[in-house]
Amino acid sequence: MNNSPIRVRISVTFISLIVTFAAIVILVNYNNSLKNSYELSDKIINQAAQSIIEKTKYYLSKSNTSLKILGNNNKTYNIYDIEGLNREVMWELLLSEKHIASVFLADRNSNFFQVRRDPKLAIRKIENVNGKKVDFYEYKDKNDITLGYKSSLATYDPIVRPWYLNTNEKRIHISKPYIFSSTKKLGITISYGSLDKYGNKLAVSAVDITLNTLQEFIKKQAKSIKGEIYLFDKNYNLITSSKDKLNNHFLKNETINKNDFEYFKLKNNYQSGDFKGIVRNKGDSSIFEISSLELDSNNKLGVLVTIPEDIVLGRTKEMLLITIVISLLFLSVFVFLSFQMSKMISRPIAQFADDINDLRNLKTDKELTNDSKIKEIYQAQKSLISLQHGIRAFKKYMPSDLVKILIDTNQEAKIGGDEKNLAIMFTDIEGFTTISETLTPLELTHHLSIYFDEMEKVISKYNGTIDKYIGDAIMGFWGAPVDIEEPIIKAAQCALAMQEKLTELNNKWKKEGKAELKTRIGVHFGKTLVGNIGSPNRMNYTIMGDTVNVAARLEGINKSYGTNIMVSEEVYLMIKDQFNLEYIDQIELKGKTESTKIYTLKV
Repeated sequence: MNNSPIRVRISVTFISLIVTFAAIVILVNYNNSLKNSYELSDKIINQAAQSIIEKTKYYLSKSNTSLKILGNNNKTYNIYDIEGLNREVMWELLLSEKHIASVFLADRNSNFFQVRRDPKLAIRKIENVNGKKVDFYEYKDKNDITLGYKSSLATYDPIVRPWYLNTNEKRIHISKPYIFSSTKKLGITISYGSLDKYGNKLAVSAVDITLNTLQEFIKKQAKSIKGEIYLFDKNYNLITSSKDKLNNHFLKNETINKNDFEYFKLKNNYQSGDFKGIVRNKGDSSIFEISSLELDSNNKLGVLVTIPEDIVLGRTKEMLLITIVISLLFLSVFVFLSFQMSKMISRPIAQFADDINDLRNLKTDKELTNDSKIKEIYQAQKSLISLQHGIRAFKKYMPSDLVKILIDTNQEAKIGGDEKNLAIMFTDIEGFTTISETLTPLELTHHLSIYFDEMEKVISKYNGTIDKYIGDAIMGFWGAPVDIEEPIIKAAQCALAMQEKLTELNNKWKKEGKAELKTRIGVHFGKTLVGNIGSPNRMNYTIMGDTVNVAARLEGINKSYGTNIMVSEEVYLMIKDQFNLEYIDQIELKGKTESTKIYTLKV
């Protein structure tokens, strides 16, 4: 037969030229869309950064102003010299700003004055009384009405706390995030120093600010842009970010990840002001921008916003898809001309596609042809016919090995069988009825499916065929439909491997508090009828005969002798030199007139 693919080559060449032209158009549009996407991402990142800056300014602005007022008020060595003025400023600040946990003052003599929100609204004083430091609490309501008092010897010394020790200048100082000792909440402390004319520290005024609200705002902003946001101080100590996790008021506080953000590069550029660009690390790319928030001439914060490049390019990819669709519409006009030139090819291809679709839907009644003059199509049609016969047979019975043979040999399934020497195995779970009564149907189904799955893997490993599952029992055989060498050896090895696998499963189930299973196995060897049993429209590939019955009886006898694997004398004579077998008894099996010797197979 003269099969020539020349028309296919002509069509492919013509279409390739058209596709090349379309690809150029798509590439140009893609580059333009890419540029627009990056410009849009810059705007989104900048807007997010500005939102964080404005929110942070709100968080800090009133606190900063009030701290400076307190700092300028306290020009003596004793903060209680102007207690009334301090109290008024501090009380107003606490009640007006919900994110402020407390406002407090401390002088160099360890005097301490605080207005606090949690755990109860209160005024706290630590001062000398008769040479001893006493801690006073005056509990208040929102209307400044006293609700009660409490006092004790003071154990808290403010001048050894980090917020006092680290504030040595007349400017704003921001601490690292930490857990407040009194409320166990996460926050930061903003402090401001009061100095005498010689530069000596007189007192420190400070505000505790909880980070919960600010952090939630940052997380919300990060989620809206599908990126991450970090707020950090001038020393690159992370204040809070969208990645921080609050677990029992504990913050996993880390500096910006050096691997993810090329830390050294960002740091060097941040010193000179705002910076933006793209960082690539381990195949991942992110677009970022650092913006700064000036607190005063010596203090500033940084806001880092990042968006994965894949997110930014999402819209570009959508535009690329639209461009491709439009290009394909124009391309189809030119492709039509190509198909006209290759009708001889397109007609059988279309028919071929219809035939494949019919087979996918298991429509196997249609007779397929293989009369194409094109070599490739002819070979495909020939393979399709073989596939049709295989699927037609598959509809009638299930064993995968048999279906594979039918597809490979181009045969159809027919009623009938052959007598062959087979190794036959029966398995059954001991006490399954009792076990099933302790489990729900769903638990029982799940437990049994795990058992069947593991046993099926072992049987397949030793080239066995599972005939059927009978309740909790398995019926399998060796030597059909595919001939194998020494089928009884395979069956014996399989029986031992199944018990070994079941031991592993039981050990696992025991640890999990699940029901353990004990499986009894019977193995026999002999002539057996094997083939397709049933009707022409619905059949089953199975085995029948006295040999099958003997294997089933052997499985049941295990119960009487407390054994796990029972084999017949025929099996014993064939495998006695390769396996560890023990004589059990000579009995008359049910349905047999002659007695037979039985043996147990051991590891």
